[in-house]
Formats: sequence, structure tokens, C-alpha cells
Amino acid sequence: MIKLKNIKAAYGMRFRWFPFFILMIMLFTGLRLANLTADSSPDISISAAPFTDEALKAYSARNQYYFGKVKWSKRDGYQSWHKKSVLPYKLYSWWFELFGPSYGSIRILNVMFSVLTLVLLFFLIKRYYDTFQAFVALAIGGFSSFLIMFNRLGFYENLLNFFILLMFYAFCALYEYRGRMKQAVNDPSLNSVKQMGGMFIAVVIGCFATVAGLFTKQSISLVIISIIPFLTLYFFYSHQKLNSFIRYKFYVTILAIIAGYLVLGHFGFFDRFFKEILSVKVFDISLGYFLPLKRTSANFDSIYLSFIKSLFLEFVFIQPVIFFTGIYHALYSYYRFLYKNDLRILDTAFATWFLFGFLFLAIMRYHPARYYMLLSMPLVILSSRFFTSKENFSFNDLLEGVSGIFSFRRVIVLLFQFYFYFYCTVFILVAFVPFKARKAIYNYFYYNIIEGSWNRLFPIIGLVLVFIVFSVFGIWFVVKNIRKTVTFTQLKKILFIMMIAIQMFNYGKWYVKGEFKVVEYSRVLGKVLEPDSIMAGCWAPALGQETTLRTLVIQENMRYNVEFTESLATGKVNRLVPYRNSLLNSPQNSARPVYLTVSLNAPFDRKIVNHFKKYIVPERLLTVIQLGLFDVSIYRLDEIVDEKRRKILNDEFKN
Repeated sequence: MIKLKNIKAAYGMRFRWFPFFILMIMLFTGLRLANLTADSSPDISISAAPFTDEALKAYSARNQYYFGKVKWSKRDGYQSWHKKSVLPYKLYSWWFELFGPSYGSIRILNVMFSVLTLVLLFFLIKRYYDTFQAFVALAIGGFSSFLIMFNRLGFYENLLNFFILLMFYAFCALYEYRGRMKQAVNDPSLNSVKQMGGMFIAVVIGCFATVAGLFTKQSISLVIISIIPFLTLYFFYSHQKLNSFIRYKFYVTILAIIAGYLVLGHFGFFDRFFKEILSVKVFDISLGYFLPLKRTSANFDSIYLSFIKSLFLEFVFIQPVIFFTGIYHALYSYYRFLYKNDLRILDTAFATWFLFGFLFLAIMRYHPARYYMLLSMPLVILSSRFFTSKENFSFNDLLEGVSGIFSFRRVIVLLFQFYFYFYCTVFILVAFVPFKARKAIYNYFYYNIIEGSWNRLFPIIGLVLVFIVFSVFGIWFVVKNIRKTVTFTQLKKILFIMMIAIQMFNYGKWYVKGEFKVVEYSRVLGKVLEPDSIMAGCWAPALGQETTLRTLVIQENMRYNVEFTESLATGKVNRLVPYRNSLLNSPQNSARPVYLTVSLNAPFDRKIVNHFKKYIVPERLLTVIQLGLFDVSIYRLDEIVDEKRRKILNDEFKN
């Protein structure tokens, strides 16, 4: 039977590790709290999510704070998250009652959970590997600029990461106590009652973490699904009669997954059938609630789109050393098991969680950068295993005994090498090309694509391709010579120093150039606009978070609040829920100023722009705000903008 070994603290660090651990936790907490209300680095996501989704997640709790209800009008059709994500809604509502619904209070709460996740990560690695590896994992996770940026933001994934890791820790402990229970039969020194007590506590904690995760966000099922290949492997391995040809059984499992994706991602007629499956209810809860699919099989991209999108993933180029060392060790774990018959349970479990979770997200049509946070913990652990493992492994080992050009192992190695060289180039582009230049290129591409002027894009595309080709060749030449001159152990040390340097460079660049636009613009709007104004649009909750304004969500799908916004703009006011503070209330039948927030250079706002085009005219423009790649315009819908009000607002923004 395979056991999870609890190795005692390595390198003589039995009890001297605790002060160092506290110092590191304080450091990583400080990195996350510094510039707490500043905008995140525009590099962490090409989407608008870092600017909009915090307020969207807090929408119901904010309304609860100001109005005592999750909606300030019965006509508000936005479903929000108070039903699907009950736990964070309740937690935010309680937290806002204590500290108010500001960005600062939202982010402090998320930083707290993120730091607790790092603490849990440390003790998990310390218990099932050793103390030295726990510190390495803590350093990698603590210094990761990807994690630092997202840990500051009010995303449910920060809570979810904690519950997922707690769940994993509990089930590891359950497996450990289960093994000791079996040993207790032949070993009187092991107290079976104590082991049973440990199993009971592990089950309780694991069930709590699982339920808490499900009521935080249903994307927890991504982790559950991604671990299925490992469970398949372990089942075959643990049953001796099924152990023969395990490699081929595993390949059959992979082929089954690929076949399912090809069917769901490329044949639209399965869409209706899949909808019916997701609508089936168990105990009055539909299956779609538990699956990491928004609605139907239409959420899968085709192969070529998945490949194109995989060329620009922030999760990779922000932390290239962490990513590729983690992938390296994950592939090694599988190679060691499938070809050397050596199963390291935890290594292979983390490798499965990361590899299959990453592949699953890559084929989804909608997979914003924050979703990849759910893969950060196994990635950090795998990367730490790369740096601390004393075993040397070369990708050439993967090709031992391989015949033919199209072998599975050869394809894996070639894909790894391709993405390694390509993403090194992408990192150089993103790290050293000024953001203003990248935004100008984005706007140039966007407006020419909208106009259908593809011929104007070819010169820029050609220059970028030339740069990529020369960069890839240069990186390949450097890597080839490094491999000739340094040992594998020396290479690990070089890579570790590079990793810390890159992460601190990313963080330092953001810290020095950091801006506070979302918070400052929101506060100015709250100061200049009428206190009982209504602001609608995708950007409205974000710009209204630091104000008492009534915000209304309109999104790309245009399924809700479009007609309601128009009726408000024409003075057809329904009875609205009054503020809990009576001083903020205006008469129920009075007209309220109505504003629309929309980005003219955002693909997801095109439908909104087209629908409200009669209002999107210079006379109604209040101001334009730049948030990351997007230029957000605020238009008044109920009347022409007062020039004096416009000047006051723009002067406040300049100051």
C-alpha cells in the first residue's frame, strides 16, 4: 500500500522555522496590502474584469447595506450572486455592516483569505513533504505577482482557493489516518481509537470545506473534474489484476475526454440535448448548478480558437518561470509513473489537478484570467517540487524508446518547447513595451477590425511576427548554450533567482506606476453628481462603489435592465426602495438623473452602444475615463449635460 509520508523537518529546521515563517507571512501580507485601493496592473488581464467584477460580486451586499434589500427596484432583472454564491453574499453583508461597502473593506477581506491560503499551503507541504520545501512553496506563492494582484481584488476565487486547499488537506489527512487504521491491526503501538478520531475530524473538515466551496462558487467543480484522471490511474494501479497495460488504459481515458470535447465543442446540435441534461433537478437543484459550464455545450471553443487564445494567457507570461517549472515537474510525475511504474501520490494528484484543469479552462469559450487562480496552488506546489527535488530529469528522457514522428510523448515535448519559447517572447513584449504603446496598438486593431479594414493590420502583424521569430531564435540560442555550460542543479539556482527577480520586477513596476483611478473617479462622481442619481451599464457598479448612487447592471447579453433604464430616462419612474438613511431620499415620484456608462472601444459593449446610440452624442457626454485598455464614457440619458457640471467634474478629475 502506498503511504503519504510525513517527513520530519529537513535541513535541521525542527523548531527554528517558526519565526522565519512569521516574517515571511508578514512580508507577503504587506505586499498585498500596499497600495490596497490602487488599480491592478493592466497586464494581469486583457478583459475589463479587474475594473468591473469586484463591484459586481459585491452588488447585492452593497444594495443590502444601502437599501436593506438586494435590489432597489423590483424591475431590476440582474440576478446578481446572492442566490448562487450565498456564502460570500452573507459574508460581504456582515462585513459591510462593520466597515462599509468601500473598495478598501472589500479588498482587506480578500487579502485575509489569501494569506490564510498561504498559511494552509505551508502546513500542507510541511506535513506531507518537509519544512524546506514548504518554505520554497511559500516563497513562490508569496512572491507570485499574478497571485499578489488577484489576491488584492474582491473575487470569489480568493475564498474558493482557501476552501479547495482546506478540502484537499482534509482528504489527505483522511487517507493518512485510513492507512494507519489498517496498520493498527498488526501494530499495537498505533491507537486505533485515535486514528478513528482523526478520520472523523478529517471528514467533518472536508465536508465543511466542500459545502462552503459549493456555496461560494460552482467553479469548484473544475477541480473535482480535473482530478478524475488521477482517480482513474490510482484505481487501475491499486487493483493488481488491472495494473497491466495501465499506460494504455490512461491513454484511453484521455482519448475519451478528447472525444467528448470534439463532440461538445464542434457539433451545435448537441446544444439542446445538453441543455435538457443540465436542467435535470436533484433535490430541487439543477445539475447545471454543480457543473463548471455556464449553460450549455456552446461554452466550448473549437480547436483552432482554443489554440489562438492559448497564445496570450496572462496566467503564463506574468509568471513564466513558475509556470514552466511547474509544467516540467508535472510531466515528470506522469513520466515516472507511466513509464517507471513509480507512483508518488501527491505529486501525481497535483500534476493532474493542474494539467487537466489548465486544459479544461483552455477549451472553454469564457475563461478570464481569474479562473486560473484555481490552478495556482497546485502550480506553486509543483514548481517548488522542481526546485527541491534531488532527481535530475531531462526532456530527452521522455523520448527514450520512442519510435515514429507522431508519438504521444514526442507531441507533448514539442508543445512544451513551442510554448516555452513563445511565451518567453510574450513576456519580453509585455514587460518592456510601454503600456501606452500597447493600448494604442489595441485601439488600432479594434477600430480597424470593427470597420473591416484588415489590410491596414497586415504591416503591424508582419512586424510583430518578425520580432517573435528573431526573439524565439535568440532565446533558443541562449538556452542551448546554458544547457551546455551548467549542471541541472546550477540551472535550478539560476531559475529560482530569475523567478524572484521577474516577480519583483512585475510588482515593482506596478507599485511605482500604480494609479488609483477607479476609487478616485468613483469618489469624484459621488461628490459632483446628485446623491440619488441612477447609473447604468457594465461599468456602473464599479464607478458607483464609493458613492451612494443607485447602480444598475447592463451587460453584453442585453437580457435585463435595458427597458428599465430607458423608462427611467423618460421619467417613467416606478416606486423605488428608499435608502436606509432618510436624509438621502428624494420624493418617490420625482425624476432622478440617469447616466449610462459605456466603453466605445470594448467588444463586450458594442450591443449597448448600438442600442443607446441616440443618446451617445457629444451634447450628452459628461466625461471620459480611461481604465486599463478601455475608454469609459459617461452619458446623461434624461437630458442634455449641463456644461457647468461637466466642467466641475473634469476639473475634479484633473485634481
